Amino acid sequence: MIAPDDPIMPPPRLTMERISAAMEPVREQLRGCLRGLSSVPAQVRITFRYDYEGTITAPTVTPTERTACVVPIVSNVTLPRSQSAREIGTYYLVGGPR
Repeated sequence: MIAPDDPIMPPPRLTMERISAAMEPVREQLRGCLRGLSSVPAQVRITFRYDYEGTITAPTVTPTERTACVVPIVSNVTLPRSQSAREIGTYYLVGGPR
């Protein structure tokens, strides 16, 4: 039997830190989607489903006017593996060009 803290076994679900690390390679692209937002600081919340293989599906963006920019970028990100067949994740993006 594999112990729950065994490094070979993926975690039950992903922490915000692991999600953030997976988004890091596309962070600058995502920051470009913040251009022109009136909130200070400029920010968006991205909520999505992910499966045990790290596939992101059904991303939603708040504020919704950034959906067309954010969704194609986030949909191409693969998260680390987990034990969750289906889980909800959230990523907050703050800052960026004004």
